[in-house]
Amino acid sequence: MKNFAVPFRSVSGSSLAFGCASWQVRRSVSSFSGAVVCAVFSSFSAASAFARRWASACGYKFCAVRPSGSGQFSVSVPVQWGGAGQGVLCA
Repeated sequence: MKNFAVPFRSVSGSSLAFGCASWQVRRSVSSFSGAVVCAVFSSFSAASAFARRWASACGYKFCAVRPSGSGQFSVSVPVQWGGAGQGVLCA
């Protein structure tokens, strides 16, 4: 199965629709695309549903849901990043 990086605006908008508390685009040396949207959720079930939604779009069987402290859960999704007007990646 081929891996695909999806547009970051699609992923960030979707994360809000799934009820995320916050999101940011970050560099990722382990991601094939070089950037990920890291979305933070207060509910494990919302994080899991978001992960399932974007795993298949990226060509994965699953995206990991990780505890991120204070009872929150994070999901990282590989995204396309670059071009004019898209800002600076968080370190």
